[in-house]
Amino acid sequence: MASPYSGRLSWSRLLTVNRDHGIFYLLNEQSREEMGPIMRDRSPQEQVLSTRESALSAHDRRRYAGQNHTRVRKHNHHAVLRALLSHGPTSRSHLVKLTGLRPATVSSLISELIHQGIVREIGAAVNTGIGRPSIELDFAPHGVYAVGVNMGLEWITIGLVSPRGTVHYKHEFPRPSDVAPAETVALAIAAIEDLLIRASIPQDRIIGIGIGLPGIVDPRDGRAIAVVDLDWHDVAIAGPFQSAFDLPVLVGNNAQAMGLAESWFGADRDVGDLVLLYVGSVVGAGAVIDGRLLRGSGWGAGQIGHSPIIPGIQTRCSCGNVGCLETVISDQAIVRDALAHRVHLASYDADRNLPTQVYLDELIEVGLAGNPTAIAVLARAGEHIGAAAAYLINLFNPPQIVLAGRLMRARHLVFDPMQRAATSSSLPLLAQSTQFMPSALGVDARIIGPASLVLVDCFYTAEHLLYR
Repeated sequence: MASPYSGRLSWSRLLTVNRDHGIFYLLNEQSREEMGPIMRDRSPQEQVLSTRESALSAHDRRRYAGQNHTRVRKHNHHAVLRALLSHGPTSRSHLVKLTGLRPATVSSLISELIHQGIVREIGAAVNTGIGRPSIELDFAPHGVYAVGVNMGLEWITIGLVSPRGTVHYKHEFPRPSDVAPAETVALAIAAIEDLLIRASIPQDRIIGIGIGLPGIVDPRDGRAIAVVDLDWHDVAIAGPFQSAFDLPVLVGNNAQAMGLAESWFGADRDVGDLVLLYVGSVVGAGAVIDGRLLRGSGWGAGQIGHSPIIPGIQTRCSCGNVGCLETVISDQAIVRDALAHRVHLASYDADRNLPTQVYLDELIEVGLAGNPTAIAVLARAGEHIGAAAAYLINLFNPPQIVLAGRLMRARHLVFDPMQRAATSSSLPLLAQSTQFMPSALGVDARIIGPASLVLVDCFYTAEHLLYR
């Protein structure tokens, strides 16, 4: 039987649903009594949608309705840019198929992106059918950049990263160990200013600054809660950069950021789930689940370096605990192990304070040249990394574990023992479904990671930052 309201009110006018965001907009006010007959004549799915909408407060309805056009257009921008990242160069018509948007919408969005210098036309595609050939589109090669800043224990690394996750300009310099956090931040700001000048990049082509730190960071206000390896506690990071450049500034844990970068810009893009294990001056993990970064309720997810995974270790860690993984497989720990086993490193001088990466690079070269003691040291490190990977396999059951850090330059000397240890120490069924791979981003992951915080949030999905 037809609803008595069928001639007065159309369901499409009553309710508009944006399923991508789970937001419901009420276009006509109806009392609860009037809604009853309509609900009875609707499908179960429509009843569920109406029930959800009715739970919104009047304040929510006003807030969402006021942002309807802006939010939808921003969402469409992100959809087009995601498609271009994954499938470009490509044509407008292909973008219509990929995104499901109307041709007029895609054309309008592309016109905006071309005007902004983000996208460009690169010529006609090969015409395999009837009619005019399509014009191919891609990101402009020198359009816009995000700044990536990695504030490590020994080095500060800065670079300009394109929307495809490619580093175009970079600069690295030692982090002074005897300066306060505020002075370190000031050095990084000066280095960015210098890099922009040397690269001849005007600031209006910078969309934001991403900063990675080896510790627990609150991304909401860009504050370093605790970076134990630097003895930083409750340090404002984002504010000084915002004051200096008047740009969006996003701050995060460096391993988390590298995991995000690997999922968006690595060899297997659009991977929904992966865990990145970073081994460097610090040790950490970044988990991406269903395409979103896992940050933790206190923003400290992935602090595997401060877990006592290897039994029998009595070395005290910088965090104050004993036996942390970082005391065994950090770059410094591996170099100490090599020196303790009398591996000759020509670059080592006890009276000189050279960066650890100099010694580690030489250790890798000596091992790849066939030195048996160096090979044993690297294999031992690989086994310990494998134990950490097994922990991650049993915890997350990810399809991929990505290994990042300078140590991966040792290739099979570290990778083979790592994989054997990970497989033997985890549940066999879970290990069989996990693929191990080195980072496709290499050492530049330290820059691309922080920059990806900005690129993903500004270009590809505005919902990413606050997901925990």
